[in-house]
Amino acid sequence: MNLARLSKEKVAENIKLCRGELEQAIASRNFSTRFRQVASLKSCQVFGYFARVYGPPDSPMRDMAHYFAVAREMGLVDKLSSRYFESVLSSFKNNVITGELLLPLPEICLGDFSDEIAHLLVKALKKHEVPAQRVILVYPHSSPFLRPIGHSASKNLMKELRHLGFGLAAQGIGCTLDESVFLADWQPSVLLLDEQHFEDMDFQAASIERLRTLIEIETRRGRQVLAQGITTSSQLHKIRGLGIELASGDFIGKFTSKPCDKLSAAACQAISKSCGSISKPQEFIPLLERLLIKRSPVSTETPAEEVFKLFEAEASLRAIAVVKNGLPVGLISRYDMIDNMARPFRHELFGRRPCDRFMDPDPLVMDVGINLAELTDMVIRADPRHLVSGFIITRCGSYLGMGSVQDLMREVSAMQMEAAKYANPLTQLPGNVPINRKIDKLLGERAEFFVAYCDLDHVKPLNDVYGYAKGDEIILLTARLLSEAVEPETDFIGHIGGDDFVLIFRSKDWKARCEKALKRYEKEIQAFFPPGDIEQGGYTATNRKGEMEFFGLTSLSIGAVKIEPGAYASYLDVATVAAEVKKKAKAIAGNSFYVNQRRILPHSYTEAGTSDS
Repeated sequence: MNLARLSKEKVAENIKLCRGELEQAIASRNFSTRFRQVASLKSCQVFGYFARVYGPPDSPMRDMAHYFAVAREMGLVDKLSSRYFESVLSSFKNNVITGELLLPLPEICLGDFSDEIAHLLVKALKKHEVPAQRVILVYPHSSPFLRPIGHSASKNLMKELRHLGFGLAAQGIGCTLDESVFLADWQPSVLLLDEQHFEDMDFQAASIERLRTLIEIETRRGRQVLAQGITTSSQLHKIRGLGIELASGDFIGKFTSKPCDKLSAAACQAISKSCGSISKPQEFIPLLERLLIKRSPVSTETPAEEVFKLFEAEASLRAIAVVKNGLPVGLISRYDMIDNMARPFRHELFGRRPCDRFMDPDPLVMDVGINLAELTDMVIRADPRHLVSGFIITRCGSYLGMGSVQDLMREVSAMQMEAAKYANPLTQLPGNVPINRKIDKLLGERAEFFVAYCDLDHVKPLNDVYGYAKGDEIILLTARLLSEAVEPETDFIGHIGGDDFVLIFRSKDWKARCEKALKRYEKEIQAFFPPGDIEQGGYTATNRKGEMEFFGLTSLSIGAVKIEPGAYASYLDVATVAAEVKKKAKAIAGNSFYVNQRRILPHSYTEAGTSDS
């Protein structure tokens, strides 16, 4: 809320427009708070939440900077500050279990009102039982507006707040922090890196090194650097390379009315990639569990008037679930409720009657463990009304919380974009990075599974004789047959590149699936060769030595290995053994299937015997 951006004429105009509106908003406490996650890039967890307060939803000027400017002229800064703090702290207390609260201090509070502001903040903390140690006060940007006020009041406020145990966040990277404002023994613990520092990361190497040096200096001083405005995985990867430990922005999570204790799926994947193995990565948490909005339902007997008040109190509330004996039976849409109750005499007629007369008895309900394919299919087939009101999330039929279709689509889009980045351009199957992550995930879960390494034989002479287009067609055939061999719910297929594929099986009939794929390949591959080559079982081509050699028809080799819990440290270990097994499969003429039978000791490759299958 930067008052420097407001001209004197604009402030004067706002004062005329907002006098009555401000008094009404203060009296009715009609303010709303939004929260945005701050990610810890070390743990892939939520470090805390930025808070942002808005004025009444029906106001043409919801920016709190406008309201504080008007309040200053009207002598209502203390009352507005009280509502400001209460709005943030009540929402934070009611919805968050862990994490820090990053609470921006309004610029105007740093003036002559410092003692009163400190008192109001402490009063609000006590009322909502939020410890000061969990609150990090965000010192506003320096601006021309602050100059006539002077620093003495700011120092007094800082002194008051320091003794109470608050943390402090402020601008500081690149010499923008005026440290004379702060006390020598209460320096900021978090420094905010504005998005302008990295919105174009292609600047000169010297500038990058200077920024990295500044960050290293602040880290040695015990401060954490928080990069704001992260909108892409590329930005996140680059700031991680600079040694930054905290980040926020649309890519991490958008502002929401209820603090979300999960990072976005795309952010989790990017952090995992950037930071290496993490003990409990959030990308493995079911999608709906990440998107779950923990909102209390109402019962079928709740009076309609009480439900109406809930909508009035929270402008962003779109729908409320109706439950009976813990099971969801309906959904009350904000728009339906307000449309009905706003009509003449509706409050008098229906206010005290049960709310179930206003509910949709056929809401969109999804179990928290539903897979992505079923989930997206349900949304596509859903009635348009659900796109606005959202859906109910259950666990084994019991009410768990609510979900937003917009949040769901954003997450699915982010996941698809992330997957497309690593997909093979020919087959569109997941490439090396997703394959490695899948293996590491299963290893981390100490799961038992099988890895089958598939490779085509004699591809080079095929390309030389029949052309690369024919080779691509055969690779696409192989991708289709292997994709049909896996069970989407439990198995995984990836395309390493060229003519190499990896199948990861948890299906019990995995061996039969591989054998079936080989038989189908043996039959369908004949359509790619002329009758003469099929009859003689191959063709003549120049080998790597420049000599003519007879090559058999392109065949498929599959080498499989069982992965037992604790036997491998990472995907690198699995890849080493899978490559060895694939070589043995390729040593067998024609279409072949080799299953590793050797015993693997933890983190070693001591062979206890092998045999073919």
